[in-house]
Amino acid sequence: MKIPCRRHSGFTLVEMLVVVTLIAIVATIAISLLGGASRDAAEAVNASNIKHLTSCIGSYQQLHDGQLPDKLDSLMSTANVAAGGSYTMLTSGVYVADNPGTLIYIGMDSNRDGVIDDTSYTSKGLDPAAWQTVFRSLTVTQLTTNDVNYLASIGITKVYDTTPATSSFHGSERLVERALQYGDPVLTVDPQTSRNGKQLYFDLGFHDIFNTTNYPVVSTKDQDLTADGRRAAMGAARFLVFGIGRYCTMIGDRKAGLQEAPSCGVVPSSKYNRYLMVVKMPGGPNDMDAQFAGILDSMGNIARSADSWATRTGN
Repeated sequence: MKIPCRRHSGFTLVEMLVVVTLIAIVATIAISLLGGASRDAAEAVNASNIKHLTSCIGSYQQLHDGQLPDKLDSLMSTANVAAGGSYTMLTSGVYVADNPGTLIYIGMDSNRDGVIDDTSYTSKGLDPAAWQTVFRSLTVTQLTTNDVNYLASIGITKVYDTTPATSSFHGSERLVERALQYGDPVLTVDPQTSRNGKQLYFDLGFHDIFNTTNYPVVSTKDQDLTADGRRAAMGAARFLVFGIGRYCTMIGDRKAGLQEAPSCGVVPSSKYNRYLMVVKMPGGPNDMDAQFAGILDSMGNIARSADSWATRTGN
């Protein structure tokens, strides 16, 4: 009597390949959705942080007799500050760096070979999109004697420059304190580009910036300011920019202070990801006080426009 053979049931190779392919497709979709959700969450937190910091600065001023926090990050390179750079006079007393990249801290020599490692994961510096080409929102200006006095009157007398690491562990930044004085370079909002700087002037309260008679544009297509328009805007109002770094006097202060310097989650950790404080300098006889103007994220966005940088630049 023959015993019938049992055939083992199971997946064929083709069926296995189909299942694996479907799992891969589902996983890809899930990861994509999760990545989008994470980015959206980071942007929401970023906008919230800007609003919270704006409120904190207001409280800090109220509890410190109108003073702003001192010992801010300048985002200047120590070596380059010493070199001085070259400047063009826009209007009486207002000088702007001819090449901001020679002054702004844009990276770090993490492997100590004498070359800035802008692509290194430990190379922290201001993102080039903030200070160069068509998306520029920041540039460098020289302080006048009045600037130094005005800043001191609201509590800002010292800043920290960054220097490429030469002896610290893991290539982390080293900060060097300096007292502000005449001729020192500091970041300022550049009103020239319509997509960033000019819009930022408007967002910070300089509403006349879109008056094409007083502030002419290059063309009706791109709306960038001409050299004359830029000169007129920066002569009427200058917005100086400082980073709220870990040594800022606001950090750890018992009166309206912060426990630690907040970081901007929408900026890669390979870049400077602290928030920026903007100070408006006096612009004329009816405007004689320096004052807090607002908070920007590391890409130069205020809360209303704090979308992802990729969205802003079309990347």
